[in-house]
Formats: sequence, C-alpha cells, structure tokens
Amino acid sequence: MDTTAPALTVIYSVTANKEIQGIWKQNAKLYGSAEHATDYVNFLYEHMERLTTSYEAGREVESNEKLRYIVMKRSNRGMGHIAVYRITKSAVRVVHVFHTSQDWEKKVKPRSK
Repeated sequence: MDTTAPALTVIYSVTANKEIQGIWKQNAKLYGSAEHATDYVNFLYEHMERLTTSYEAGREVESNEKLRYIVMKRSNRGMGHIAVYRITKSAVRVVHVFHTSQDWEKKVKPRSK
C-alpha cells in the first residue's frame, strides 16, 4: 500500500507575495545587490515549493491549529524566515512569510468573535 502523501500545489496569498517582495527589497538594500536579493528569495521559494509533498513536516501553530509553519535558514546559526501555511484538499496555501526575529505568532492568532 502506498503511504506517500499526494502532491499538492503551493499557492501564495497576496499578503505572502507582498511580504516576499519586501524581503527582496530589504535584502537588496542591506547587501547592496539585486543579485543577492534574488538568490535569497529563490532560496525561500525552493523551501516553500518542497511543501508540495512534505506539507505535514511543518509544525502546528500553537495559537491556530489550522496553520502550520516551517523555518527557512541558510545556516544553523543566524536569522532566517518562517513560512506560515494552511493545507487544503488540493493545495498548500502560504499565507505569510515572516522574519525569524518578528513576533509572528501574535500576527497569526485566530480572530476573536
């Protein structure tokens, strides 16, 4: 019996796309290189695209059980980014991409009714 997870499509929310654009701009400014910024954003996309088959590998967001997250770092030391996503029947929807230094968990809490 095949127990591998079915491949899903990765979809980026409008918010996540804006956050990724901001990451590109920040890296270009910080390192003075559009090439560096593009390389880093491509690194992030490569990690998020792996969610097509490894979507269960992410950890559950404590404050919102409908969401999961992965940490993306180029090295074990230092900073990186966090992709927050939701799994549906046909897709992995990346809803946010935060810097690891941000208090991102407060930003993904479920809304009060």
